[in-house]
Order: sequence, then C-alpha cells, then structure tokens
Amino acid sequence: MQAIPAPLCLEVSQVITYLIYSTKPRPPFYLVTTFVWGDGHDFDSDGNSRTPHDREWTELYCTNRSEPYERFNVEVLSTPTQHIEISSMSDEAASRIAWFLHDALGDGVVEMLESGEEVEIEAAALLARCGDDFDLDARSREVRDVQKARNALLLQAE
Repeated sequence: MQAIPAPLCLEVSQVITYLIYSTKPRPPFYLVTTFVWGDGHDFDSDGNSRTPHDREWTELYCTNRSEPYERFNVEVLSTPTQHIEISSMSDEAASRIAWFLHDALGDGVVEMLESGEEVEIEAAALLARCGDDFDLDARSREVRDVQKARNALLLQAE
C-alpha cells in the first residue's frame, strides 16, 4: 500500500491594517506609489482618482508587477468616523504607505490587530517596519522630485 502524502501546509500571511483618522485631502496617488516602490516602478493600479493630481480620491489598489504578492489597498471610509484604511499582506508596503500618509497629513496611525483592537503606532516603529533596505531620505527626495516635475508639467499646460 502506498502512503498518501500529507497535505501541504501553506503559511497564511496576516493582513496588515493601518488606520489614519483624517478628513484632509490625500496626496496625489502617484506620490503614494513613488514612496512605496520608487519612480518608474512597474505596477498595476485601480482607483477613483479623477485626474493624476486629484487629492480627493477615496480608493487606490496597487499590485507590484515584479512581485505580484506585494499589493495594497487604500480606502477612505466614512463610518463610524472618516478614516483612511491601508491593508496589505506586505508589512513593508503597508508601513511605507502609512508612514507617507502620516507625514503628508500630520495625523497619527493606529494598527488594527486581528482581535479588532486599535493600537497607536509611533512613527519610528512604523519606519522600522518599512524594510532594511528602505532609505527614507532618498525616497523622500524622489517624491519631491516627481512632484516638482509634475507641477512643472501642469504649469506648462496652463
């Protein structure tokens, strides 16, 4: 009699969820993806931004084409209190987005634990979860350069 192999046990990663309680307009979506992956990175996105410079978007979904497991979702939800919900199976991607939006909006970040408990997370702890190879200064410069270039294009179009 042949032994039947045991089923493969696949580790299920936890979804990381951050919340930012804010009613402020968000940065244009292209700055979010620039901060997460860098300018010119190949990704697929969907959302409800009316123009590239729209700051009133409420949905953004992105997948890293070179690492398809790395995807994230950002939504602005209105109940019970308006907040931004960031979710991803990638701790690094979720933490980068949360840090970027925290920095841009000036609002605190809380992590939603599996139990449903909300725990405030310090900016330094959030930054530490952005990855060993993440260079905050270089990425911040890149975001500023992209924003400056896009603003110059807008001025030329006027």
